[in-house]
Amino acid sequence: MPPGWEKFTQYSSPRLNPRLYCSLPYSKNLPEPVRPNPKMTTGLPGADGETLFFNPMASRLAWIRRVLAEAHQTRHPELERVKFLAIAATLLDEFFEIPVAALLQRIEDGALTPDASGLDARAELSLVDRETHALTGEMHRCWNQQVRPALAARGVRWVNWKQLEASGRRASLRFYRQEVDPLITPVVINPARPFPRVGNKGLCLAFRLRRRRARFLGILTLPRTLPRWLRLPGVGKEECYLPLAS
Repeated sequence: MPPGWEKFTQYSSPRLNPRLYCSLPYSKNLPEPVRPNPKMTTGLPGADGETLFFNPMASRLAWIRRVLAEAHQTRHPELERVKFLAIAATLLDEFFEIPVAALLQRIEDGALTPDASGLDARAELSLVDRETHALTGEMHRCWNQQVRPALAARGVRWVNWKQLEASGRRASLRFYRQEVDPLITPVVINPARPFPRVGNKGLCLAFRLRRRRARFLGILTLPRTLPRWLRLPGVGKEECYLPLAS
């Protein structure tokens, strides 16, 4: 056995087949393994009575909050701050799609055993509810009070229908007639018809429809092929963006 091979096999996983080691490159300068802290592997509470383990849900929400913190940094260009906001929103969507869905399934199955952090499934769900409400509120404040005014100072404005100039209204109506109207069909909800299928992350609008004396609730699903924001001409060199739902 060559020198240094004993050290390599000592730090290798014992569950692996030793014959596989022969196909690995040999190096005399192997890195020292990271040895875990014995206190972190006992599963016992710390000296102050608190658990030594982080909750996975709280840890992932803290990670999203760190991404959102970059959107608050004024040293970044305005569009980079918009990207950080979009990344944080995407991570929050994925958080609800996978971990939170699995958590709800555990509660439905009655698997309420506490994890290493000491929280059971119901306590985790309460933590997620509290933290996500605070996180989304911070996202809205960052967008409306910091990023959006900074973009407006650069000549990029997010507007609604009432704020559009005459040229912008004409352009948006032309886009609607040519691109949107041929693709949409309202679906009426009543006892005779099942609730329509709503796609994940799709943009759906609810309407109150009236036909003579009868009133209905309708659902309108906008195709994903359409842009969520319309780029319209503004005053001078300004660029205006109108949400498609408007």
